[in-house]
Amino acid sequence: MLRTFKKKVLGVAGLLGILSSTSFFFAGAILEPEDYPSAGELGAPLVGVDVAQYNSGRVFFDKDFQNRDGLGPHFNADSCQACHNRGAIGGAGRRDLNVFRVLREDDDGILSHASEGPLVSRGSRWDVAKEDSPRTNRVFEERNSPPLFGLGLLEKIPRTEIESRVDEDDSDGDGISGRIHELENGELGRFGWKAQIPTIRDFVHDAFGQELSVTTVGSTFAVSEDDDEFADPELDPSILDDVEYFIQSLAPPPLVSNLSDGEEFLNEEGEDLFESVGCTACHVPELSYVDADTSTPIIVRAFTDLLLHDLPDALAAAPTGIPDGDASATEFRTPPLWGLRFSAPYFHDGYSESVENAILRHGGEGASSVENFQSLSEGERAALLFYVENL
Repeated sequence: MLRTFKKKVLGVAGLLGILSSTSFFFAGAILEPEDYPSAGELGAPLVGVDVAQYNSGRVFFDKDFQNRDGLGPHFNADSCQACHNRGAIGGAGRRDLNVFRVLREDDDGILSHASEGPLVSRGSRWDVAKEDSPRTNRVFEERNSPPLFGLGLLEKIPRTEIESRVDEDDSDGDGISGRIHELENGELGRFGWKAQIPTIRDFVHDAFGQELSVTTVGSTFAVSEDDDEFADPELDPSILDDVEYFIQSLAPPPLVSNLSDGEEFLNEEGEDLFESVGCTACHVPELSYVDADTSTPIIVRAFTDLLLHDLPDALAAAPTGIPDGDASATEFRTPPLWGLRFSAPYFHDGYSESVENAILRHGGEGASSVENFQSLSEGERAALLFYVENL
């Protein structure tokens, strides 16, 4: 249910100015298979993947879609890699490629989804500024594209393990009350800034439909039809299969290496402080699952609990915020911190250029951790930041 919020942040004219001044066509970065990242490098595949399907998925992830492929009528970019490319294909996105979520505000300050949907598109096949959008008061929230490395492992974390960390009523009194985002159909949301998407398959459907306006079928997250001249669905299901497989096959970011003895000491001190100030209450260092083929426990060192937490101070760019499903305006899923050194800028809106600024935006459930961080000595803060910045 949408809640009542105080007014507003960004005017429509200002937003349209941003959109119309930003290029939304991007050159591809297609590599030959022999040039793909090797094991241990950012963007490399997991060991043992089907190389042919991985390569096919990577090509389509990197493909520059054209009008004849079904691109549009409104879209945010012309390829997957355009918004997922920092460090390597599959990485986070630049802030100037943020997508926009939007709500309509009536005369009483009540917010609801706009009639044309929750997205404002960056590009259009007919008009860049979307002149058909009503000029009513709106509330906007920016969303930065997250990195996709290691998502296939997070998809395997059992629901029971995620739910074991739920403390919705803060029964232990530590100020942390994480909860799952259960979707209307009972599925567990685990991807997206609001944990609003349950599977990588659904993520791919959602991205093709919402970001490229390429129609698909087979998911509640699919956009199954649009009003262009091309027959729906516009994407062959086999391409959907391959892109899903490519994302599932991306290995986690590599661990930092080649630290000097002094840096190793600083890193170890920072790791201890990361726990002592309370960061691990939400950024749980390790989750695990059992490999279906070998019955071997697999440790996933992702630094997340995949739960929703209330962080009202996170809304720096849009003080009102926007709900998503059962997640309120100020609730966000704990983002994985592995590979943080490759994924600046930080937070859901990309408005934190530094790790320290991101820490200071952890109000609400993270308030005690912020206070603990601020009480550290200058040297201790430097050690903690060194550790996090090298994840």
